[in-house]
Amino acid sequence: EVHMLTTEAFNALLKTLEEPAADTAFILTSPSSRVVAPTIASRAQTITVYPVTRSAALAYYQNSRSEADIASNWLLGAGAAGLLDSLLNDKDSHPLKDAVISFKTFLGSSAYERLLYCDGLSKDKVGLGHFLEGGKRVLRALHQNAVKNGNSKQSKALAKNRRFIGLLQTKLASNASPRLVALSLALNLNL
Repeated sequence: EVHMLTTEAFNALLKTLEEPAADTAFILTSPSSRVVAPTIASRAQTITVYPVTRSAALAYYQNSRSEADIASNWLLGAGAAGLLDSLLNDKDSHPLKDAVISFKTFLGSSAYERLLYCDGLSKDKVGLGHFLEGGKRVLRALHQNAVKNGNSKQSKALAKNRRFIGLLQTKLASNASPRLVALSLALNLNL
């Protein structure tokens, strides 16, 4: 998750990438090349990994999981193969599942409860990152449903909130203060 590195970690990685050992390979993952520092992206080869189709996931896991379990986790993971496997095979709860559940609760909370929750989130950058990712996935599902039902007003509002969450993720990845990112989320998410 190279997009979650701090400035110091980016600089250390850059130094290592400039003079790597001959027998060394790095695999850096990121949801988008836009959130990777250009100095690192210029020294890397991009390999795009496409999402697994729902039918392929159902066929692969059909003997070990229920169709409903596969389908719900496929939606949550948006077809990401590694994430889908983690969601289906983790014995304990998965951080993304926890984030989705928390974000759904967050949406139903009062402004004061959102502020309190975000204050706690601001102390954990990784947890805040998971929460934003969970929120993005919840909003994507709600947006798709609004489009499917022809509710253009709700669709526009959800699209705006999805862009806002994406902006917050970019700011967090760019080492903005987690406290400011969390506060902005609590005060500016409009649903």
